[in-house]
Amino acid sequence: MSENKNFKRKATVKILEDRCKGCWYCVNYCPTKVLVVSEKLNAKGYHPPEFREDEEHVCIACHLCELYCPDFAIVVEELK
Repeated sequence: MSENKNFKRKATVKILEDRCKGCWYCVNYCPTKVLVVSEKLNAKGYHPPEFREDEEHVCIACHLCELYCPDFAIVVEELK
């Protein structure tokens, strides 16, 4: 059984891929693991994060990805 099953989606994550330098702090610090490393490359040659949700992984709008991103490449948009 999923530990995140009680969470409702509270936000969506916008990733400005061309700003990303592939540090993956966002991926490492996301408590619900909605960010994963993308297989594609950005203009700088890095693998940016990708926002992916499923039944087990739901964004809870904690904003940690946005706070830890040194490149300001992530924007969390809360849902109403």
